[in-house]
Amino acid sequence: MSHKIAVPLHIRQLMALMEQAGYECCAVGGCVRDSLLGVTPQDWDLCTSARPEQTIACFAAAGCRTIPTGIRHGTVTVLWDGEPVEVTTYRIDGSYSDSRHPDAVTFTTALEVDLSRRDFTINAMACRADGVVIDLFQGQQDLSLGRIRCVGNPRRRFEEDALRILRALRFASRLDFTLDTDTGLAAIALRDRLREIAPERIWHELTGLLAGKAAGRSLAEYFPVLQVVFPDELTLQGWRKGAGLLQNLSSTVARLAMLLWQGSGLTESSALEELGLRFCRMLRTQRQIKQQLSRLLWQLGQPVPQSMPQLRRLAGVLGTELSLNLAQLWCAVGQKEAGKRLESIVDQGECVCIRQLAVTGKELQQLGFSKGPSLGKMLEWLLELVMEGKLENTKEALLAFAAAQQKKGC
Repeated sequence: MSHKIAVPLHIRQLMALMEQAGYECCAVGGCVRDSLLGVTPQDWDLCTSARPEQTIACFAAAGCRTIPTGIRHGTVTVLWDGEPVEVTTYRIDGSYSDSRHPDAVTFTTALEVDLSRRDFTINAMACRADGVVIDLFQGQQDLSLGRIRCVGNPRRRFEEDALRILRALRFASRLDFTLDTDTGLAAIALRDRLREIAPERIWHELTGLLAGKAAGRSLAEYFPVLQVVFPDELTLQGWRKGAGLLQNLSSTVARLAMLLWQGSGLTESSALEELGLRFCRMLRTQRQIKQQLSRLLWQLGQPVPQSMPQLRRLAGVLGTELSLNLAQLWCAVGQKEAGKRLESIVDQGECVCIRQLAVTGKELQQLGFSKGPSLGKMLEWLLELVMEGKLENTKEALLAFAAAQQKKGC
């Protein structure tokens, strides 16, 4: 039995305008899925029996601006009260010679034909303005069972677009679902097709997968698939160990570091750092990701500091974000005391760098320190004493110490 979902007023108005012009118009895909899951959709995508030029004419007559964002594939963006809504003509996809995009599309007036070309049953549901869900492939049943299942033959779906393999894992991770048996077997069988996909697209899907609440289980179960997009030296045993610890980590970078660290079994800083750099080059990640991941991996190859001064120095070098990531990684592998101490240093805003000192260079100059190396050395000395716990980070204490050293001629 089909459920009914709430359709926002502006979407109902947009649909009504097209229907008054004699065309079918439905909401489709993620907005229907998320509504059924009780999640507020980020956007509402529409599909219609109108051809792109008819869609443009329909909204032009109503005084609405349209943008031909993907008109070759039937997509027109309508600005409805300034808010963009994508409206795409029902279509049939042609062959996929690049394992990613259809070589051509054919427009159709049949909704069922359009829905049959989509990737997964939970994304192949539509609804009209009244909110009644149109579900031709048992997507609602798959939602209730927590299952990701391809529409039709999964091998054909993955042969058309290999990126759907990672999309399946991303949805499983995000929704805490499992892959249907045939879908999972097809993903493994066709995993090598991922080598034909642009690294940037793989990275996009991978970050979504890593961020999911069930990332650990999805990654552990489908190591043969993920192995294609990760460095060769990762082992199944190490990968599963790392995947089992991901729930303790909150960031994508920390989760990647755990997988590469445990998956490779490497222990030397230089080797771990190089592994991270190689992975980032493979997937052409952003520079910030490359810097953070390689720095974390290098640190994971170092002995874990135990004293507070050592940990403060490390926090000063790493900065807030990487320090918290490292603290989580340490805690996850049993180095809880060091991890909690490092986390506490960051959370309490302890002084770990010169800019956190309670005095400035200008204030030291007022004591008689000349601008230059001697001033810098005094600031570094003050910082070291504060991190050692030998001097309070207060203006009075720092200025008194500096003044005493000035008198001594230091």
